Amino acid sequence: TIDPEMINYRHCRVYQNKNRGGSGGFARGMLEVLQNGGFTHVILMDDDISLDYIAIKKTVSFLKYMKPELDTAGIAGGMLERNKPCFQYEASAKLEKGKLVHLKNGLNFVNVDSLVINELEEGGNYGAWWYLCMPVSVIKKHGLPFPFFIKTDDIEYGLRTLDRVIVMNGIGVWHDSFEGKFSYYLEYYIKRNELVCNAIHEKHTLFLAVKKLFFGLGKCLASYNYGSVKYITRAFDDYLRGTDF
Repeated sequence: TIDPEMINYRHCRVYQNKNRGGSGGFARGMLEVLQNGGFTHVILMDDDISLDYIAIKKTVSFLKYMKPELDTAGIAGGMLERNKPCFQYEASAKLEKGKLVHLKNGLNFVNVDSLVINELEEGGNYGAWWYLCMPVSVIKKHGLPFPFFIKTDDIEYGLRTLDRVIVMNGIGVWHDSFEGKFSYYLEYYIKRNELVCNAIHEKHTLFLAVKKLFFGLGKCLASYNYGSVKYITRAFDDYLRGTDF
């Protein structure tokens, strides 16, 4: 919906794209970077964040002095909550036995202790795409994200491509809390794509799948959220249709 002719900035270009979802948008951006050449890194960002340009400035400064052994590492920006701007929701994360673990969750940056804790490394294995800086060499080696449309593409791609995820104070964004973002169709994408991601990167996938199915349905029934049941069962049905689907 943005007219490219309206953008006259020297370092800003608009690439029109069909609605391929978040996955298709990020993949299109990666393709443009690869085709234009001359770039060492790309920053992937959501379109509904609030960003202080200092985060980009600090990212670039860090890249200039980064040691060669970190050439395949990603730099993950922390997510702070827009309605509680000093509180952090996550600074990198990891997938463990089919469960997402949000690292550095709940830190209040009004407190100096929280700033110190935030600098400790916890070994996240992916960074969410509200803000992730990654090397172009990694994209060339591993290819593009899965065409998931929305949800879980950043998890799968991080697990597949990044040797290390770096976080640091001063690199992050503000984003709306996820608590008020529930919808039936989102449950479909989340459940379906989690199954695919677990099948690729986790062991004991049958047990995880059954566990997720019963837990997801049980949660819906216990909260009288009957509308979600058909979307969750549809997610499992479509997953079981296999890779051709």
